[in-house]
Amino acid sequence: MIVPLNLDPHLTAIGILAAGFINFMPTEILVEIFLALAASPSDDDDEYDSEDEEEDDDEDDSWQKTKGCVQWLVVTEVCHRWYNVAVNTPMLWQVIDVYSNLGWLKLCLERSGTAPLDVRFHDMDTAKEAGDLVVPHASRISKLSVLPRQGQSAWCSLHYLKGVPMPLLKEFHSPGDSAVHVNQGDHPSLEVLRARESDIDWKKIPYEHLRVLDLETCTPRYKNRLTSLDAFLGILESFQRLEELNLNFSIPLDTFIFGDEQAINAYWKSSRIVSLPLLRKLGLTSGHSSHRPSDVCAMLSRMKLAPTTSVSIWMGLEDLENFHGLHGLLPRDSDTFPFLTHATSASCMSHGVEILIFTVKCDNWATLSVRYEMCAGGYMKDAYPPDAALSDFNAVFSRAPLTHITLNCDAGKETLVQTFQTFPLLRGLTVSMGGRQSTFDHFLSSFRSPGYDGRGPVLPALCKLRLSESPWRDTMLGCIATCLGARMACGAGKLSTLDIEVAPKKGVPDDEDLEDMLDDLEPFMKESWGVMCYVGYD
Repeated sequence: MIVPLNLDPHLTAIGILAAGFINFMPTEILVEIFLALAASPSDDDDEYDSEDEEEDDDEDDSWQKTKGCVQWLVVTEVCHRWYNVAVNTPMLWQVIDVYSNLGWLKLCLERSGTAPLDVRFHDMDTAKEAGDLVVPHASRISKLSVLPRQGQSAWCSLHYLKGVPMPLLKEFHSPGDSAVHVNQGDHPSLEVLRARESDIDWKKIPYEHLRVLDLETCTPRYKNRLTSLDAFLGILESFQRLEELNLNFSIPLDTFIFGDEQAINAYWKSSRIVSLPLLRKLGLTSGHSSHRPSDVCAMLSRMKLAPTTSVSIWMGLEDLENFHGLHGLLPRDSDTFPFLTHATSASCMSHGVEILIFTVKCDNWATLSVRYEMCAGGYMKDAYPPDAALSDFNAVFSRAPLTHITLNCDAGKETLVQTFQTFPLLRGLTVSMGGRQSTFDHFLSSFRSPGYDGRGPVLPALCKLRLSESPWRDTMLGCIATCLGARMACGAGKLSTLDIEVAPKKGVPDDEDLEDMLDDLEPFMKESWGVMCYVGYD
């Protein structure tokens, strides 16, 4: 049965006008709309399932079975004109996400005309088999990425590109490929190189335009290894446009050298001071834990970093015989390592029983992060005891004008006093007690100690204090009040903020009851509302 639709004539007229406007929209505007849609993120990227995708020889239908960042293709179904505009706009087909459908890759390569290409493989097997399609278009590829999906092997050999000129290639992301060798002749425009487990010959890396060099376990074969630190620094100095450098087990030197001490010292000796003025991120990972002047320390000593350069260092601890902590890792020359004299905030934090992280920040947001991690079992407190770690930190950064420190390590009273006397300009202090009564007692005892000159209290300028994971007992708040009273008697000023987080456990009062117990602390506050006490989370 046919049911008549009683539509409002006015609405019908609007619909006809709208349809007419769309049909006669200038091609240039349609192209801009399509390009905007193509650049929008896809809703189903994370739900992509390659098993649903099958190759189809019909080029008009093959894209329909390709998921990922291609939802914009729905515009080709609106009308014949839109279809023709989309098919004949090469820029719409230049970004190619390839999962397991080589037919889709072929279609995009054909429709992209002569436009520069951004090819992103999301399936390792498909990337290996794409040589016949990719090589003829290699000269116009500007970005090439191999992005393994979760659970898929990262190794992928693009052997078919070895020796193939790619003059437009600006970005190359490879998860693991020993067959691809970047060089100045084949890749003169390279700006970004991210690779892992690749045979990188440092003497051939294109340096003229390189901005990002991110390598993981990319050590060259022995015949291409560099003979000394000086030779490596000479190459590194040519990367004057470099903004990001990450060397994760990728320093191209023989880090294990056997022989007499004189030969080892000569190997690491260099008079060069390398300056990379645009560098803003430097990442270093040591392949071993022996810090003579070894790879990380030797490199940092010979690099003059800008005050805006952030540095990230990961050290895996295995052989502890020659372990010297921060003293053996960081240079002590303030002219080349600005964190020593420019840092304004810092933290020393234990994470579990195997990780210790030092973080140092400057006002310009440059950050130094040093992460120590046990790699062969054992406890960090045995390899790098809390008192030794904090003492080393005090010695290395003693010239830094620190104004805030966060501590989460079970250091003793003497070490805490040393810390407070080393950094008298502190205005903010955060201490995590870890729920330990001994740590709480050590802190209060050190906090009421005299300053470095024997007169006045430690940290005379302190105005913000946060105590986290404090162990609860009925006398806890009274002990804090007694400590603050002793400080004021020695000349300390009142606090503007006192934040007390109580470690949760059975018998701890709730937040409302804790708030009612703060009267004894108010005399030591600039404003009564500046003190808070509450129960933390499990």
